[in-house]
Amino acid sequence: IGRSAVSFSLLTCVQVAAVTGGASGIGLSLARRCLRSGMKVVLSDGNPDLIEKAKMQLKQESLEGFCALRADVRRPEEMAEVLRCCQDNFGRVDLFFNNAGVIGEPDKGVLDTPLES
Repeated sequence: IGRSAVSFSLLTCVQVAAVTGGASGIGLSLARRCLRSGMKVVLSDGNPDLIEKAKMQLKQESLEGFCALRADVRRPEEMAEVLRCCQDNFGRVDLFFNNAGVIGEPDKGVLDTPLES
């Protein structure tokens, strides 16, 4: 058994996962893996364009059982909305994967962010 198969088998009791930074990169990959494992997923991201793109990609891959919303991890009220989304849509949250990272201004990439940020 491969390493990822062993680690994911430990999560068999997880039914609902929330993933911040879930619209691209590691977060989107984790959301896909969770969905393919039969979990429900709430993915959030600070970038609404990336959220729309991720939703389209997941639907094109015939993955179901997810919802997505724009949320800034720096704002507690928006993180509370992510948890409400889990509760309202799926009745619970078992795994909260805090994947989002914010460097400087959210609309700028790492290379466009000054070092002093």
